[in-house]
Amino acid sequence: MESIQVLLVEDSKFDARLVKEYLVCQSAFASSYTIHHFPRLSEGLSCLAERKIDVILLDLTLPDSAGIETLRAIAGKAPHIPIIVLTGLGDDRVASEAVSKGAQDFIEKGTLNEKILQRSIQYAIERKRSEMDLRKATEELKKLDQMKSEFVSTVSHELRTPMTIVREGVSQMLDGLLGSITGEQRQFLTMTLEGIDRLSGIINDLLDMSKLEAGRVEISRHLVDLTAIANRVVSEFSKSEAVLKKKLNLKVTASEPCMHLYADSQKLTQVLVNLLGNAIKFTDSGSVTISIIARENQVECHVSDTGRGIGVEDLPKVFEKFHQFGRTPGPGIKGTGLGLSICKGIIELHHGKIWVESEPNKGSSFKFLIPRYSMEQLFQEIIKDHIGKSIKREEAVSFIGLHLSVSDEQSAAAKLAIHQLGELAQKTLRRSGDIVVGIGGIRVLAVLSATTKKDARIVETRIREALNQFLIKEKLHSEIKIELRLAGFPLDGSEADEIIKKII
Repeated sequence: MESIQVLLVEDSKFDARLVKEYLVCQSAFASSYTIHHFPRLSEGLSCLAERKIDVILLDLTLPDSAGIETLRAIAGKAPHIPIIVLTGLGDDRVASEAVSKGAQDFIEKGTLNEKILQRSIQYAIERKRSEMDLRKATEELKKLDQMKSEFVSTVSHELRTPMTIVREGVSQMLDGLLGSITGEQRQFLTMTLEGIDRLSGIINDLLDMSKLEAGRVEISRHLVDLTAIANRVVSEFSKSEAVLKKKLNLKVTASEPCMHLYADSQKLTQVLVNLLGNAIKFTDSGSVTISIIARENQVECHVSDTGRGIGVEDLPKVFEKFHQFGRTPGPGIKGTGLGLSICKGIIELHHGKIWVESEPNKGSSFKFLIPRYSMEQLFQEIIKDHIGKSIKREEAVSFIGLHLSVSDEQSAAAKLAIHQLGELAQKTLRRSGDIVVGIGGIRVLAVLSATTKKDARIVETRIREALNQFLIKEKLHSEIKIELRLAGFPLDGSEADEIIKKII
């Protein structure tokens, strides 16, 4: 049997001699050991570069290194080699941390004997081998999954163009642009158009899923009203054939008339369309309700129905790709099984979570939470988003913070003036890509996309002049004071926190 190559990094001569004696004795595991002993970490690292080592016995306290940093250095150099930590410290916390940082085992020197040491070495080698095999298999699965996603994405893209051409041709025939058609021809062409639209939906789902998996979905967040989005979605579905045929009652309830969020309006619409569409599919009678509830730092949204519900065995799999719960062979309700996975991905991109509560024959309620930011948190998220976009586009971005000092902030005249000043600041910006956030408050943020700090100073001056003229005209210059602060990326900071400190 080939000798096991042991690297012993131990500065205590007594402990090193003890380890050597335990290993040169007749092995209980019928293995022989070749020991390479070094008292310093640097010497052990050099040995790893020069020799093939099977296992490392490591003291954490050495002349040139101490503590967990010793383990990090060794593990970083040889991530594929099992490490057993030897220490005189009777500290369970150190043991737990050592294992969490890459050690396969942890032995107190006071408990060391021949059997314990040899068994620990054998088990450490086996565990590390299994770990490396599992890691290799996982990496191979990831590669296969990536290849699958790339294949699906490529095929979906290639199908889009011919599908668009076919759809346009069928539409023109139905509209009579290519000549008159009979009633029977119209019936078959309508069925063809519906089939094309279903296939287009499948293609879009496949593309969305592949982008989510690849991390290529970008969300464009703005201040949006979730209640207004829900009302629009319900209004569209209320006219659908399925709702009218089943006589379903669709409604929206909200704890506040306007539920403002910093979110991507199109993506939230996609989530609600998907959840509402599923609810309508699986509800034969009764109602489907979108409920929007304001929490302290979050907004909670429920899409609830009185439909057939979901079985207990299917609940854990609801958000898995291609899972179609309750589907039976043959004609009936069909889909890609990707819609709920896409919803989950979109909600998680918004730093939220989604889940489902359901019982068979008692309906289902799909629920999601999205953060609701304070004004300062909102400013930070906006700044972070625009810095990220600027890095990708390799361009500058500037931020202007407007601060209003008001003698009587609660008076009706002051509230109106504060709102008007915010609106005036917004009107002063002349480009569509520039935004103003916080109108109606005493702190307002203006974002100037693709603008250097030097150019932003011109905008800052224009805003200051417009606001001062308004205050003089309304005779409010003694009651309301304005202050503007300017910061530019990357000149004044590379992180949102650095920018916030300069303008807020």
